[in-house]
Amino acid sequence: MNIPESTTAGRSTGLTKILAVAWREFKYTALTKAFVFGALLLPMLLWAVMALAPLLASGEPPPLTGTLAIVDPSGLVASEAEKAFKAEAEKANGAVSNTIAMVGAAQSGDMAAIQTLVDPVERVNITIEVTTDPAATEALRERVRSNDLLGVAVVDPELLTAQSKNAKLELLVQSTSSPKHTQLYERILRTATVKARVASTGGDYEQLTAMLTRPEVDTERVARGGGTAKENRVARLMVPFGFMLLLWISVFSSGQYLLTTTIEEKSNKVMEVLLSAVSPMQLLTGKILGQALVSLVMIVVYGGVAMSGLAFLALADLVPPMLLIYLAIYYAMAYFMVATMMAAVGSAVSDLREAQALVTPAMLVLMVPLILWYPISDSPNGLVATITSFIPPVIPFVMVLRLAASEPIPVWQTMLSIVVGFASMFVMLWAAARIFRVGVLMQGKPPSPLELLKWIRYQ
Repeated sequence: MNIPESTTAGRSTGLTKILAVAWREFKYTALTKAFVFGALLLPMLLWAVMALAPLLASGEPPPLTGTLAIVDPSGLVASEAEKAFKAEAEKANGAVSNTIAMVGAAQSGDMAAIQTLVDPVERVNITIEVTTDPAATEALRERVRSNDLLGVAVVDPELLTAQSKNAKLELLVQSTSSPKHTQLYERILRTATVKARVASTGGDYEQLTAMLTRPEVDTERVARGGGTAKENRVARLMVPFGFMLLLWISVFSSGQYLLTTTIEEKSNKVMEVLLSAVSPMQLLTGKILGQALVSLVMIVVYGGVAMSGLAFLALADLVPPMLLIYLAIYYAMAYFMVATMMAAVGSAVSDLREAQALVTPAMLVLMVPLILWYPISDSPNGLVATITSFIPPVIPFVMVLRLAASEPIPVWQTMLSIVVGFASMFVMLWAAARIFRVGVLMQGKPPSPLELLKWIRYQ
């Protein structure tokens, strides 16, 4: 059967018009400074932070050299603190980094650098000055204020007795003391106090510590194939939420753009100019496809940041490839559901205030996955998760939560949700097309929801 050339040319012309509208929508949304800075700058900054994190975290701490005074009537805490500071100095002054630097210097033939590295630079060199007389405390404090001492610690004698519940260690440091050094003082003094307390009762601190240490629990979950998988409670909850939030941001950002541009074009009479060149259906199709490209850019950018973050944390194995395929399927479903609603509302009203009255009921329904993300992620096969998986338009968001959870869900529910979701999507597309056809040239009072239903029934 030969197709008439006029029919083929008409189809080609119609497709060309749709693509022209789609490109116009994409260009005036995504290729603008506002979109680049608002939607793409944040992911780029996150990428830069992840790339520079190792460099920022690899800086050497400032050296710690000087004298720390300890006022300790018993002398036990000061003795344990002195041992601890010596151990800390040995650890900080280790030759691992020095050896690596020497290897690099040797490879480059820099003999001066090798000679410099032969003598290790001490990063921690603390001298403990012990005083048993509490009356010397004020004099030692003055020495700290004059930067003669790194700090002074005062040990309450009751810390070593059974009545030590309200007793505290007092520590005064220099105004220029690094927060890392202050934390080091506090940690060593607390541990030294506990060791002295145990020693005063004749106990063995190391033995007691080993007995009181809680063992790690290596939990595994039985996988669907009969094997086992590592259980990760935090990932089990946060990965599903991250995927659902990624879907939400990309879909609703483009949906909001679609709503705004449709209202602006209608209010500025640009819509009438466009309709002189294309039909309402071609205009609607082009606008939805154009914003789909915008949404696709956002989900790729933000999804890339998310996957880069998981890879940086060595957690990329938490996202199986099949999950990404499901994400693409439900992304298409979610976008066209939201886009049809936004386009229909935008064509029916003349400003954003009028649009809010029509969009709010749908938004309340679409907020359900955000409100119920925890119970759905924690129990993906529960009653709430199962029921909401078949209620449009929340199907794609709920199913992404369920599929990203570590607990497998029945395959038939996934397939049925896809069928129900896309069937609902096509119904919404059909209804939005009828509303758009009527409302795109309507002016005056905004329609009520009942009037929108009447528009759908118009032939």
